[in-house]
Order: sequence, then structure tokens, then C-alpha cells
Amino acid sequence: MLLTSKSMPIIKFFKKIISSEPEPVVIEKISIEDVPELIRKKQDEINSLEKEIFDIVDSKNKQEIKEIKRKISELESFDFKKSKAEERAKLFVKENMRNYISHIESFITDLEKLEQTNLQDFINKINNIFSDLDKKSFINYKKASYLLERQLSQVKQSTVILSKHHKKVFDEKKDILDKSQKINELKSNYEEFTKNKEKIMSSKEDFNKLNEKIKLVEDEIKLNLEKIELIKSSNEYLENLDKIKELENIEKKISDEILLLKEIVDFKELGNLYHTIPEKNSIVKKHRENFVKEFTNDWGINLVSLYSDTNPKKSQITNKIDKIINLNKNKQGIKSQIKQDLDKPHHDKIKELEQNINNLKLEIDKVNKLNEKLKSSEQELISLVKKNLKHFNLELV
Repeated sequence: MLLTSKSMPIIKFFKKIISSEPEPVVIEKISIEDVPELIRKKQDEINSLEKEIFDIVDSKNKQEIKEIKRKISELESFDFKKSKAEERAKLFVKENMRNYISHIESFITDLEKLEQTNLQDFINKINNIFSDLDKKSFINYKKASYLLERQLSQVKQSTVILSKHHKKVFDEKKDILDKSQKINELKSNYEEFTKNKEKIMSSKEDFNKLNEKIKLVEDEIKLNLEKIELIKSSNEYLENLDKIKELENIEKKISDEILLLKEIVDFKELGNLYHTIPEKNSIVKKHRENFVKEFTNDWGINLVSLYSDTNPKKSQITNKIDKIINLNKNKQGIKSQIKQDLDKPHHDKIKELEQNINNLKLEIDKVNKLNEKLKSSEQELISLVKKNLKHFNLELV
């Protein structure tokens, strides 16, 4: 089928539609290390665009301020003498006119001193300046309009023109503000990511230092154990050990002899003999209940007092007591020769060092828990940075 000339515009129309289809968005890759340079470049671009807005606003401010000052001058030159109003009304209008002019002058000063920091702050400050003017001058404007409606409306017209101009500029450049907010958000999240990374590195250093300290303490424990082994192999230690064993043997002999002595004593016989004499009966009772304790309290003095010289058991008991006392003397002699715990200082030191290791391990647990939190925060911050980068058609690798 041949295409007619009438069908050609339709073909052109469809070609135009096809050719006007949006190009696919190309997503570029970026490493986390390259993010600071990206932020710097984007900020430079935005700063340049914001500077253009600042210049436009500043130029319009100067233009309209000049016009406002001219209109204020005309307002101030108004001849109240020609007005047919009452003097009281003239004074009332004059006072409100001066107050209104004062508010306008403050408005002009605020605009002239306006700092060009970032666009959002700049917009907020301008909005506040116009808002303050409306709030503060409203009553004075209405009251002064009684005689000066035309002159005042001309001044107000300039402020309205200025406000509308700035609103239009800000609305038209809204995309720059959006970009600025997005790059600031990216910058904030990346800075948090960097701080968190530094904390992770610091935590790792703390972990290594604590492990190094544990290694040093373990070496010190090992050194003390070696010293203990040296002490145990020395003649002095072995001789001391022999004395300790000799002391244990004598103590056992004393204990055995005391038990043999107890078997000689007939408590039933003594109880019958002294049941009417409280003092003697008390001695019998105490020895019967806890013989070893009562005997070693006085080494047989009270026990011997229970036997008369005519009692055949007395010599048997006194002989046994003398034997026990002699054994005890030998015990005290050997005891005085024993050097108490030659290796004790090293054992005590080891206990102290082991406690130090436990404390260091508790510190390591704290560091590990902190590190887990930091790593979790790191993943969250990376996710936020990835989300921010999507606004710039970038993907983190």
C-alpha cells in the first residue's frame, strides 16, 4: 500500500513520539572511598547554582530597596498642614506613620545584612524577614492609612513585588534546594559512617592491646611457676619438706597418745567419786565430753588433780602425760625450724596475676560487645549512604 501525502504527518507524529522516549537511566558504580570526592564535586556544583540565586535575589533587593527608600522619602514629605483633618487625627496618623517607616527601615537593614550561607537557611531568613514586617507593621499601616492610604500602598506594593519575585525564584529553583538537601544528607550519613569506622578501628586497637597485656601477664605467671619449680628442687625446700613430714608424724603420735590416755581414764569411776563435789565433777564432765580440748588446755593438770597419790592409775596417767608433753616439746622444736611456705609469695603473685587476666578478659568482652554494636551501625549507615547515592544515579560497590 502506497503512503499518501496525508498519511505522512501521522508517520512524523509517531516518529516524534518514539524519538522523544526518555533515555534509560545509566547507573554508575562508586566505591565508598570515592564518596568524599563526589560530595565535594556535588557541593561545588550546588554552591555555584546557589550563588546564582543569591545574586538574583540580591540584585532585586537592591533595586526594590532603592524604590522603597524613594517612596519613604515622599511619605515623609507629606504636608499635613494641607490636610483638613482634625489636629488630633493628624498627630495620630503621624505617630503611626513614623512607626511604620521604622519597621520598613528595619526590614531594609535585615535584607542588606542577609548572609549567603546555604540556600535553605537563606530562604528561611528571607521568609522570616517578610513575616516579621507583616506582623510588626500591620497595625501602624492600618492606622496611618486614614490620611496616607495612597502613599502607604505604594510602599507596600514594593515589598509585595519583592516577596512575589523571591517566591517565584525559589519555586523555579526548587530542584537546586532538593539537590542541596540530598547532598547534605549524604554528607551527614557519610560523616557518621567515617566516625563509626574510626571507632571500630579504635576498638580493634583496644582489643589487640588487651590481648598483649594478657600475654605479658601469662608470661609473668609462667616465670613465677618456673621459680616455684626451682624452689621445690632446692635442698632448702626438700629439707623443709622433711621437717613438715616429721612434724605431721609427731602430731599424729601426740593425737594417738592422747587417745590412749583417754582409754586409761575411767569416767564412770570418777563421776561416782566426785558427784557431790561440783568443782571436781565439772572437770570430769568436761573431759568426758571433749577430752582432747580439755587436756590440751592445761596439758593434764586438771586431769591429774582428780587422782590421789594412793590411786594406782595416777602413775600410769602421769607417765603418759609426760610422754605427751615431751612429744609436744619436740613438736615445737621442729615447728620452729620449719620455714613457712617458701613458695607462697609466688603462689600469691600467681593468684593476683590470674585475677588481672580475668579483669582483662572482662574488658575484652566489653570491647567485643561495643564492636558488635559498631559493626551493626556500620551496616545501617552503609544502607543509608546507598540510599542517598541512588538520588545521583550511583550505586555503591
